[in-house]
Amino acid sequence: MATLTDILKIAGTLENAEAMARDMAGKDEQFLLDLQLILSARGKIEESKKLIDFLSERLPDDNRIAFNRGWHVLNEGDLQGGLALLDRGRFENVFGSPALPGKLVWDFNDTEAKGKTILLRGEGGLGDEIANVRFAEAIAKRGNTVLVSCQPSLQSLFSRVPGVSKAVAHADLKPEMYDAWVPAMSAARFTKHTYETLPGQAFIKPQQAMIEKWQKIIPKHKGVLRVGIRWSGNPQFEHEQFRRFPVEPLLALAKIPGIKLYSLQRDHDLRTLPPEIQDLSREIATWEDTAGAIANLDLVISSCTSIAHLAGAMGKETWVLVPIMPYYIWAMPGDKSPWYESVTIFRQEVENDWHAPLAAVAAALRKKAGQDTITLSKPMNHSEPRKKTLHLMAGLPRSGSTMLISLLAQNPEIFGAPVSGLCGIVSGVNANWDKIEFHKEVPNERAKINILRAILDSYHQTADRPIIMDKERHWVRQIALLEKVLERPVKIIVPVRPVVEILTSFEQLRQKNPLTFTVVDEQLAERSTLANRCEYFMNEAGPVGTCYNYIRDAVISGFHDRLLFIDYNKFVRNPKRDLDRIYAFLGLPSFEHRFENIPQLVESDDSVWRYPGLHKVRPALKRISADPLTVLGPELVARYTRVEPWEQWT
Repeated sequence: MATLTDILKIAGTLENAEAMARDMAGKDEQFLLDLQLILSARGKIEESKKLIDFLSERLPDDNRIAFNRGWHVLNEGDLQGGLALLDRGRFENVFGSPALPGKLVWDFNDTEAKGKTILLRGEGGLGDEIANVRFAEAIAKRGNTVLVSCQPSLQSLFSRVPGVSKAVAHADLKPEMYDAWVPAMSAARFTKHTYETLPGQAFIKPQQAMIEKWQKIIPKHKGVLRVGIRWSGNPQFEHEQFRRFPVEPLLALAKIPGIKLYSLQRDHDLRTLPPEIQDLSREIATWEDTAGAIANLDLVISSCTSIAHLAGAMGKETWVLVPIMPYYIWAMPGDKSPWYESVTIFRQEVENDWHAPLAAVAAALRKKAGQDTITLSKPMNHSEPRKKTLHLMAGLPRSGSTMLISLLAQNPEIFGAPVSGLCGIVSGVNANWDKIEFHKEVPNERAKINILRAILDSYHQTADRPIIMDKERHWVRQIALLEKVLERPVKIIVPVRPVVEILTSFEQLRQKNPLTFTVVDEQLAERSTLANRCEYFMNEAGPVGTCYNYIRDAVISGFHDRLLFIDYNKFVRNPKRDLDRIYAFLGLPSFEHRFENIPQLVESDDSVWRYPGLHKVRPALKRISADPLTVLGPELVARYTRVEPWEQWT
């Protein structure tokens, strides 16, 4: 049984890992448990559950199988049964900490234990220790003195938790300090709690001095919601890669009127934040500081981190974004958690898709701030230019970009420009600026930036909508230039599709119009064979190969978080999901789109490539595509079928 980290090192993506595991499990049943783990990580819960039940019946004494089954039992609502199975993971070193030698585990029903000192031994990460220190009170109510061991940084906080007599650092713990012990991550099991009886109310209180200190840093203003954000946790956690989400949509919440964001991110994964977001990383020195800061916030929004647990433990309203296979504390379905009364859960429901839950967070925050509808400060006045926000679309040919931009234009706030010369003008001015003799002698970068900014700001000024979506495949190679000129991160929607399907689509268009002599035919002349036409499109100077390389270079150059990849096939199957991702990515409220009677925004002249219908938008959203094998043949299909680099991001 391998870990997910080990599996991904070999397979690269969960999709590849599943294919590999199915193949190996078909040959050797010892790989069935690997397959079950991968299915869970991909959100295929029902299939994973059936497989783990099958394995449990076959091998009831296998502790690792029992441990994996524990999550499913928790998911079904059985806290005691689930924790009992998770506890068997201790024998495989996959849950909790090693046993303490020479000491008995406390027995809830042992009346002779009354009056003795019981150690509640913290284990797991900081968030685990915070979540489970609450059970000190239940142990104390059985007539015991409760000693808590924990990370040194949590000692001060834990010393004020109800039921705790004393908190000591793990390293300072001595056997003579206690009579029996309870492993904290299993404490709910030993205190006989069920999901119905879990204490979900606040159990950690900040120091009054810290509340007063942080009142000055996070002042209260009428009509302003103070919101703390945290986007990533401990990088050493095995499943950290699954609980991390794109940061930009979270930062975009600062644009909502009536919202003031405060970053609670500290120690790692720090970002250069826009000026409207206050970075608290330098002021937060201790967990007491963190508690004081949270006490002065109205809301905390976080991934599954220790910050989320502390905010929930304090009774602060907290919104937690959890992955498709959530941590055991969030295993119960629904948007509320029996572990914390004040927590609302925003769940990832589709593998690799964080944009839908982030869109739900944005919508909920707008509603909370009283901004759940788009309002303009005053009526449209054509004598006064309306401020425009420019967003961009690039992508591969024949991947649905014209159709997508036509759909987005159904939104009355979005102006779609499926055919535009803006990118060419900006690129041309930038390339030719320094060729002018005067600019060679007297370089003036500020003037160049001002001119380029003016072009970007004014090109679509006559559009009657505030949000511009400009499509040009070459935008992805201009990201650095655009960010220099606009002085902000850019956002580019990138429709993609398997290369073999793109080539099939081009060849289909050619076959439908046999009387049309395409540009490709003209360029290749008598060499215009099927194989050569594919090579023409895919070579580094070809219309597909060029765009493909631009996208690859943008990712390699570190601009991945500026790109939102939209897979054509996934979009056609579930357009609402991807439209929600787009709106979250752009920091906009969702919009209900119609998938029939889609308008043709511009009657594009297809004479440039002489492929009639190249930019034709079908009135209804559906996938009409031939099997590449029947159009290209097996040899070309094999040559151009590849694992695309963006598959893990769509």
